[in-house]
Amino acid sequence: MSRLSTATGSYAAISTQTRTIEQKRAMLRKAQLSRPDDPRIQQALLETLSPLLIKKAAARGVFVCYHRADEIFALDMDTGLRAAGVRVWMDTIDMAEGADWRSEVLNALRTCGVMLLV
Repeated sequence: MSRLSTATGSYAAISTQTRTIEQKRAMLRKAQLSRPDDPRIQQALLETLSPLLIKKAAARGVFVCYHRADEIFALDMDTGLRAAGVRVWMDTIDMAEGADWRSEVLNALRTCGVMLLV
């Protein structure tokens, strides 16, 4: 089980109560700011970057976030990921016309395991 350091120096377990890998990474990065030389925090952060863990998170789906100037690249990437069997969510493809953009995006973020930033 991974552990993190808080500002007070005590440690709290985070793996079972953390819902997403992004939340776990955010907590570990915050802990790293207060104790940058703590090898346990560094090791736990490295573990969140393992290909196996990312593959497991991607099984829940991939949220594609992009700037409109990069839309063609993002669409090509989306097509390739879908062809490889990856479940992808991208607003221009997966959102029904007239749907509430904000609620659709929030719902997709809650369900996807990985966010790709383009």
